[in-house]
Order: sequence, then structure tokens, then C-alpha cells
Amino acid sequence: METFNVLVDALGLILGSFVAAIGLSAAAWTVFVRTNHPEWGTLAIMLALMLALATRLVRGEFLTMVAILLAIAAPLMWVEGRAWRCRKSRGSRGPGFIRRKC
Repeated sequence: METFNVLVDALGLILGSFVAAIGLSAAAWTVFVRTNHPEWGTLAIMLALMLALATRLVRGEFLTMVAILLAIAAPLMWVEGRAWRCRKSRGSRGPGFIRRKC
């Protein structure tokens, strides 16, 4: 029975940290996509992580796993944010010298 409890605790820790990291990433994306700069969500996440690590806020296993998952997700958000802006700029009509090449 003790093994089952350890397994359930570990599974809850892993799944809970994934849900928290996905929720924080989605919140950052949603906030910054409204400003047409979704790649800034990565900067916000990285600044929040650096602040949390500098103030020693990340002490427990759960917060450590969330921080690791956010550090993995941040570069992926940067790439997708740049691609999103590229796709959005292609759809706009304007002079050719204003449009950026992606």
C-alpha cells in the first residue's frame, strides 16, 4: 500500500506541474498576443523564473518541476511567437519596403 501511495504522489506531482506550466505558458501567450508580441511572453516567463530563483522562492519539488518545465517551454514559445508574427505580417497589405522578410 505504501508503494501505491508513493506512485500516486509522484504521478500527481508530475501531472500537476505539467498543468501549472501549461497554464502559465498559455496565460503569458494570451496576454502578449493581444499586444501583437507573443514572443515577449518568453521574456516575461524567464524574468519571473530568474526573480523566483534569485529570491529563493522555488524550494519545493512542485515549484522546481514547474520552473524546469517553464524553462523548457520558453524557447519553444519564442520560436512560435516569431512564426505567429511572421504569418500575421504576410496577411497585411502594405508597401513592400515595410514588410519584413521572415
